[in-house]
Amino acid sequence: MTDYNTQDTEPSPRESDSWTVVLIPDTQHYVSDDVNTKVLDKMMKWIAEEKENRNIKMVVHLGDMTDQNRQDEWERIRHAYTYLDNEVPYLLCVGNHDQASYENESSINEFFTIGDNECNQKVFGGSFESDKLQNAYYIFNQSEKSYLFMALEYAPRDEVIAWADGVIKDHPDHRVLMSIHQYMTETSRLVSEDGRPDPLSTRGEGNDKVGIFKRLAQPNPNVEFIVCGHVYAARKGVEGRSPAGYEGVLVVNPDIATGHRSDEREGGQTIHQILFNAQWIKDEEGVSRGGDGWMLLMEFSGDNREVKVKSHSPYRNHWRTGAEFEYILKRS
Repeated sequence: MTDYNTQDTEPSPRESDSWTVVLIPDTQHYVSDDVNTKVLDKMMKWIAEEKENRNIKMVVHLGDMTDQNRQDEWERIRHAYTYLDNEVPYLLCVGNHDQASYENESSINEFFTIGDNECNQKVFGGSFESDKLQNAYYIFNQSEKSYLFMALEYAPRDEVIAWADGVIKDHPDHRVLMSIHQYMTETSRLVSEDGRPDPLSTRGEGNDKVGIFKRLAQPNPNVEFIVCGHVYAARKGVEGRSPAGYEGVLVVNPDIATGHRSDEREGGQTIHQILFNAQWIKDEEGVSRGGDGWMLLMEFSGDNREVKVKSHSPYRNHWRTGAEFEYILKRS
């Protein structure tokens, strides 16, 4: 288990000239029923209430908005996002649970449009398919820097990869943050059997994990952040199950799945990669409420030199500290 402490007070003060990006991990179990959805509603209300205080410029979903791509689930998450409409822009990301039979067909566009949120309209850059939000990007300026925030579908099709590559190349002066549901695992910070860290190993040449790194991150030096969810909390061990894609045997840990790594690239930005997924966490009584309200806050310093990452639950009114829950990313 990743070492951490829980406290009621924010671990470090927010700098007056900083601005914030909020990462929302997998929401699939929040929208499974009306009880858990109240936790998600509280998260969204907190973001809207804190938008001025924290200078929140974007909310980024990490995929698996729903569990079974059902209408009632989409209705619940659509209602939760109404708290952000006309308050703050948000980047939506579909995961494998949001697609019908894993064939890229999602109901997201029946419930979300760019016209729903005037804040989205102001920064919307374009999408792979007209009027569809599975693959879309947004552009804005902040602290004298230009940013391009992009969401890609689960295991993107080749034509989507080509589109994304073209968009990034058309904006060489923009710092890019990419949200894709499946990219990194908790073991991605470790050295694998071939002597290289996953996802940079030779395994997984598809359009996720190492494929995203090789086809979009490596060729484009302005890709600075890749954020993801999807996987559960697990550690290498001697007991438990070994899911597909993992090396060796892992012990499943029913807490928050976390991980971050930074890779330096010659002639380009350092690329920071973040995993966060809280959907299996349980309270002291063993009750799961879909994630207990945990989210990640990325606080960008006004001088563009660093990003403070903090873990917060508006539902629990708690902050987590520890190596994977509170850290600083240095920017190049």
